[in-house]
Amino acid sequence: MTTEFISVKEHLTVEETLTKLREISPNTEVIHTIFVTTFQNQLIGWIDIRDLFTNELDVSLHDLMHTNIISVVPEEDQEEVARLSSKI
Repeated sequence: MTTEFISVKEHLTVEETLTKLREISPNTEVIHTIFVTTFQNQLIGWIDIRDLFTNELDVSLHDLMHTNIISVVPEEDQEEVARLSSKI
């Protein structure tokens, strides 16, 4: 498991995101999931990289992103985290 991730802003299009990925991909191991954030860096969704290849270039990430995000605070009981994770 890695602590590195890729995030992009929600206003970007598929084409803009692919361009950004081309720029950073030489320094990245494997790209599966791209996180979508607001201008304030708040996580609001995610996109599987396959979604970028199966949609038109002018489509906004906001229209494509998945919004089913499960989050916990660091102090959360590990059994509760396991319970939430098992629902994914």
